Amino acid sequence: MDVFKIVTLNINGLVPRTKVEMLEDFLLRQEIDILFLKEVAHSTTDTLRSYKTYTNVGTEERGTALVTRSEITITKITRLPSGRGIAVEYRIIWLVNVYALSETAKRQERERFYNNELPYLPGASASNMIVGGDFNCVLIQTDNTGHFNYSKALDRIIRGVELQDVWRANPLRTIFTHYSPMGASRIDRIYTTKEMSDKKIGVETVAAAFTDHLSVVMRISVDVLIVRRGKGFWKINTSILSEEDLKRGCARVGRFGGSRE
Repeated sequence: MDVFKIVTLNINGLVPRTKVEMLEDFLLRQEIDILFLKEVAHSTTDTLRSYKTYTNVGTEERGTALVTRSEITITKITRLPSGRGIAVEYRIIWLVNVYALSETAKRQERERFYNNELPYLPGASASNMIVGGDFNCVLIQTDNTGHFNYSKALDRIIRGVELQDVWRANPLRTIFTHYSPMGASRIDRIYTTKEMSDKKIGVETVAAAFTDHLSVVMRISVDVLIVRRGKGFWKINTSILSEEDLKRGCARVGRFGGSRE
């Protein structure tokens, strides 16, 4: 068993190099294994140190991306043309990233997105699936303080695939991930299938200085080992130990004060 740290976050475009560096620092400091990015307007996130990025800017230039540690090997990638969704497969796990249209005025467009676009992303029949998204809507009244921006289409998908909101296991912990003049809401969420939900260890929100969204951070135990690379080290070529000059040099060190342990 290994513990993955999986995060979903809306980065508000994040084009300036200084903000990309802040994102890179966020990844390293938080020791994130997999990051679901939303509102990706540029491919500058493709240069993050120690990570690989699978980007889908799309036709609307407000797309999605999945960022994984370099040691994680992805085998399949599916992208929505609009850029508002990307799915990848890692071993037996489908990772699905969703960024729905914002604003209450675009409610009908958002419903069409959920009905017509989202079903093209694979994983609906998978028992091991993690969905991270900025859904720009909520499914229960207590997840916002203003207008109840409910999505019937998303609710139907969540129930149909039997996904579980990882935060709902903590009903007494009210939290919002985005604040605006219209109120506060928990539009950034992570869902998992039942089998994956049983392996969840914890979930929390973490602020990031380069965006007005809070990140949602989930720790989950998975039966796939991740090798996290630390600082490098020199490895001696043991064949040189048989060389006569090295043997004689070691003998001289022993005779003239060299320490032995």
